[in-house]
This record gives sequence, structure tokens and C-alpha cells, in this order.
Amino acid sequence: MNDEESIKEYLKGLKVGDKVKLACIKRKWTVKAVSERYIILTQPFNLKHTVLYTIIDLKRMVRGTDNLIFGHGYETDEDIEDAISLLREGKMGVSYRNFVPIDIDLPF
Repeated sequence: MNDEESIKEYLKGLKVGDKVKLACIKRKWTVKAVSERYIILTQPFNLKHTVLYTIIDLKRMVRGTDNLIFGHGYETDEDIEDAISLLREGKMGVSYRNFVPIDIDLPF
């Protein structure tokens, strides 16, 4: 199994509440929502009393911000549920301007 297949299999097994380590960032991210194509991850940003977020697109094998002009909120569970609904409906996606390839540290 090549690296991309390993990563895809690992990501498909994630559940809400799981912790994920991105290769380029020291702190772990929390899985907040999962659909068949998208995974929303957040981590606290205490300095600004908010959260940082990233969305993983399993089809494109990238992660990044949403593609809405003013962005979407990701601070509350309601915000997250709304965001995953917009992603499922195709009304929002991962930005084509602000994305990077998936860089997950696999736990095995």
C-alpha cells in the first residue's frame, strides 16, 4: 500500500473526537465533523479566543480553508454542523487558492 492509500484508509476511519497530528504543526487537531468526502479539524487558538480550522477533502487529497468569501465560523458545534451540511450539499468546498497536500503523521 502506498503512502496516499495508507493516509486515505487512516482518514476514513476517523470519528468525531479523534485527535490527528499534522506533520507541519506541533499540536494535535480534533476531528469535529466527518462526511464521506470531508473532515473538519479544529484546534484552540487561545490568544484570540477562537479556533483554527482546516478541512480535509478526501477526493482531492488536500486540506485547507473553506472557499467562502468571508469564511464560515467554526467555533461552536452548530457552526460545524452547518459547515459540514454546506460541504455535503456542494455549496462550500476547500479553497482552490489556499490549500496544501494532506500532511498527516500516521500513528503507526
